[in-house]
Amino acid sequence: MPAKYVLDASAALAVLFEERGYRGVEPLLPDCGISVVNMAEVLSRLVLLGARVEQAMTAFQSLGVEVLPFEPQHAVQAAHMARTTRGHGLSLGDRVCLATAKIRNVPAITVDRAWRGFRLGVQIRCVR
Repeated sequence: MPAKYVLDASAALAVLFEERGYRGVEPLLPDCGISVVNMAEVLSRLVLLGARVEQAMTAFQSLGVEVLPFEPQHAVQAAHMARTTRGHGLSLGDRVCLATAKIRNVPAITVDRAWRGFRLGVQIRCVR
């Protein structure tokens, strides 16, 4: 079944650490996908916090989300968003999530409030 939402790394990490907003993300997980780029963000954050890569992978897999490919069209779409999001603290990873959601025509799920108010042609659901 295709993903109905695209998960941002911040939302995935909120669930893993039970941070504020995670309860708004948890029920959506069975219908979520995450870009392989955002998966790398999640794994990297866990490793930087002291987990071994294998532990990080096990934690990530516990989310039960579909891993979505990152292809040239995603890179182009993320680049289109660069100027609009530049002064608002959105990272390349953020734009990858937004670009993936836009291309798939599904909402992006985040706990990052900086995403609010953007007009990028993609629905953004901030659960924090």
